[in-house]
Amino acid sequence: MDTQTALTMVHPDDVAVLQAATIRSLESVTAEAEYRQRTKAGEWIWVSNRMAVVNDECGRPWYRTSSIRDITERTGAAEAPQEREDGF
Repeated sequence: MDTQTALTMVHPDDVAVLQAATIRSLESVTAEAEYRQRTKAGEWIWVSNRMAVVNDECGRPWYRTSSIRDITERTGAAEAPQEREDGF
C-alpha cells in the first residue's frame, strides 16, 4: 500500500503523529507511533505502529516494515495520540 492511501485511513487529527514517526524511522531506523485508524467497517480504533527501515548495502533506505496492533482497549477513545521517542 502506498503512503497516500495509508494516510487516508488515519484520523485527520493524527496524521502529523504518523508522519513524524515515519521521518524519525528514516533517521534512527526504528520508530513507534500511536494513532487512530479507520477499520473496514468504518470505525475508529487506536493502533500502535512499530516501524523499521531496512537499508541497502550503500546505507540508503530500501523499504520500511510495520507491525500494527490494535490497542483500543488499552488507550481508550479519549486519549490524545502519542509519539514514542525511544523506538520500540
